[in-house]
Amino acid sequence: MQDSNKRDSVKLENTWNLDTLYKDLQSWEKDFEELSSSITNLSKYQGKLAKSSENLKNTIIEFYKLFRKAEKLYTYAHLLSDQDLSNQDNINLKERAMSLYAQISQESSFIRPELLSIPEETLDFSSFKDYERAVKEIIRYKPHTLSSKEENLLAMGTEYFSSTSSIFSQLNNTELNFENIDDETPLTHGSYAVLLREQDREVRKKAFENYYEEFNQHKNTLSSIYASSVKKNVFLARARNHNSALESSLFNDNVEKDVYLSLIESVRSNLNHLHDYYDFRSEKLGIKPLKIYDTYIPIVNEVEVKYSYEKACENINNALSVLGSEYQSILADGLQKSRWVDKYENQDKRSGAYCSGSYDSNPFILMNYKDAGFDGMFTLAHEAGHAMHSYFSNKAQTYQDHQYTIFVAEVASTVNELLLLNYLQKENKGDKVMQSVLSNHLLDDIKSTYYRQTMFAEFELKAHEQAENGLPLSLDFFRNTYQELLESYFGKSVEIGDLDSLEFARIPHFYSAFYVYKYATGISAAIDISRRILSGDKKSLESYLNFLKSGCSKHPIELLKDAGVDLTKKESLDESSKVFKEELNNLVNLLT
Repeated sequence: MQDSNKRDSVKLENTWNLDTLYKDLQSWEKDFEELSSSITNLSKYQGKLAKSSENLKNTIIEFYKLFRKAEKLYTYAHLLSDQDLSNQDNINLKERAMSLYAQISQESSFIRPELLSIPEETLDFSSFKDYERAVKEIIRYKPHTLSSKEENLLAMGTEYFSSTSSIFSQLNNTELNFENIDDETPLTHGSYAVLLREQDREVRKKAFENYYEEFNQHKNTLSSIYASSVKKNVFLARARNHNSALESSLFNDNVEKDVYLSLIESVRSNLNHLHDYYDFRSEKLGIKPLKIYDTYIPIVNEVEVKYSYEKACENINNALSVLGSEYQSILADGLQKSRWVDKYENQDKRSGAYCSGSYDSNPFILMNYKDAGFDGMFTLAHEAGHAMHSYFSNKAQTYQDHQYTIFVAEVASTVNELLLLNYLQKENKGDKVMQSVLSNHLLDDIKSTYYRQTMFAEFELKAHEQAENGLPLSLDFFRNTYQELLESYFGKSVEIGDLDSLEFARIPHFYSAFYVYKYATGISAAIDISRRILSGDKKSLESYLNFLKSGCSKHPIELLKDAGVDLTKKESLDESSKVFKEELNNLVNLLT
């Protein structure tokens, strides 16, 4: 493992290879200038879309051509920026790329209202059939599309509307200064999760308190930033004639509100299993009551598990052999030879992990890899799922149909995690201690991905409803609402402290409204799919691989139905709770 240090001292083999996007900054600047000068090409079609199918075809082709190049430019700039957020030149590069998106949005704002003025029955797709799905998707937005002038006005606000997320990111990643645990133990976003798994309770307590005390120092600012983000979401939903910010967000995926509300209802009705888990945890750890910082440490502590990055790649490669040799070999090359991954934490690097890329590049994975425990390896497997989903969709689909939605993205990533867990269980068959460790890991995974993300989803819903009802989004409201949710989800075995309710202020995903529920639906779908693949069902494997190649060729609910999962049915949403209960019984039997 590599210690945290400055970016310019990181070994080349531990960084992602951005040369596959642009060999140098001059190449980026050349594309930037070409795109900047060609954006106005769209204007020659304004007012002419209804006159001929040829005009409509050329406009749509030009539109996607511009966005394709902008996507490549932005991908390079944001990856460069994220590897060192203190580098102002890289930040400027990212902002310039974002400004292109704003310009393209503004120049193309006439397309939707003009297209929607054409009677659908008169549209002739024979000359540009590859774009039929994309055009029909625009038509689906007709009830929520404004006049050309109004669309142009909203397009002019693109950069402003994204400002709350950017402000939070800068504050969260560069302005917070956490007090270290001691002279030898630094506290960072990356080390925080590791420190919460320390056996020494005083270390956990100090890490938790030092971490949240820094958020406490900025609580009013963070509350104001999030309140602005919520208000922005409500404004845009109303501007586009949606009934609520929730429905506005779900509309993009063509998901009914009932799916979101049913998820919350399903989890609420099964919280007793989660409470049983915390009761068991309290009993086995001998801590009564538990504190939040006691809920991350493994219940089974007889073994110290460490996996180097290289060993993690080996295990992931073996675990995913059930997906076929093509999947296995492509991913192994990307993780270890072709430098898809920026591996370790460095000073001022963006925290967390993600997968990004463009249609004209390989996928890129940002990691802040730590070799303590399972977390780093499972996170790498998770992001590898996104990467391979992107790889296959890019290869199989045209540009306009390649970009799968976030809703289905979490299925591919979670399937990988579940297959890795199954592999490790088989490798450690007969080892009761390791079986207990892995059972504990699965429980914690479902707890964090299903129950916890649904709690987040419920908080988001309450925050937006508060704004929609014209009520103040104060710090007290956020903290009181979050406190009530913590008490409901954690139950009587966990004592909620004064700092706990500040967690709302540190969740980056809250700046992508109504995103987190997709983790919960994703794990339910992934559990179903992975179990069928592991059963040896070749049809299930084939349908899953086809799913990975499907991009956005259909709406996500329909794509999952093709893969054998129907999330409009309650039994699918209940799947994670069912498995959680079974696994808890298994762990109790192993440890008693």
